[in-house]
Amino acid sequence: MHKLIFILLISIFYGNQNLNKNSNQYFRENEKLLGELVVFSDLKFNLPINIEKVHSTEVNKTLNKIDHSKNNFFTIDSINVYTNEPNTLGLSIGNISLKENQSIDSESYKNNLMDFFKTENVFKSKFLLNEINVIQYQINRNDLMELKLFLITNDRIFLLDFIIDSKSFNDSIEFIESFLSTVRLIN
Repeated sequence: MHKLIFILLISIFYGNQNLNKNSNQYFRENEKLLGELVVFSDLKFNLPINIEKVHSTEVNKTLNKIDHSKNNFFTIDSINVYTNEPNTLGLSIGNISLKENQSIDSESYKNNLMDFFKTENVFKSKFLLNEINVIQYQINRNDLMELKLFLITNDRIFLLDFIIDSKSFNDSIEFIESFLSTVRLIN
C-alpha cells in the first residue's frame, strides 16, 4: 500500500518524463508554511518555515571534504544551504557554470548521477516553473530522495537541490511545493 501511494505522489508531484518543455508546472501554495523572503543573486523565493540557513563556515568545511573531481559537468560558483531541525529536509541553492562541452540535459549526465548515487532510479523531467525553464532529476535511494532542479535563464543556471529523508517525504511535500510556488526571477 505504501509503495502505491509513493508512486502516485511521484507521478502527481513530479509529472511525466515526456512533459512538454513549455508546459507550466503549478505547485500548491500554503502561505502558512512559508517564511522569510530570500534574494539569491537574480532569484527570489520564500523559504519554508521549517528550515534555516546553515552558517557559511559549516558549509565551507563540508565542501572542503567533498571530492569535486567526480563532477565533470559543472562547477558551483556560490551556494547557500538550508536544513530543518530534525535534519529530514535539506536544500542547497547555487549558481552553476557548465564545463566546456557539457550538458545537464543529456543521457551522459543522467548516467553520471546513476553511477555516483549507485542507483538506477534516476528520473528526468522538464517543465516551466513561473516562466523559468527547469530540468529536474529525481534520484530515489532507500533512505533518501534527492531532487535536482536546474533553473535555466538567459545568462545563468541555478541549482535547487533538495535532499529528503524517505521516511518524511510525505510530511515534506507540501513545504517543498509551497517553496517552489514562490520562486521567481528578479528583472
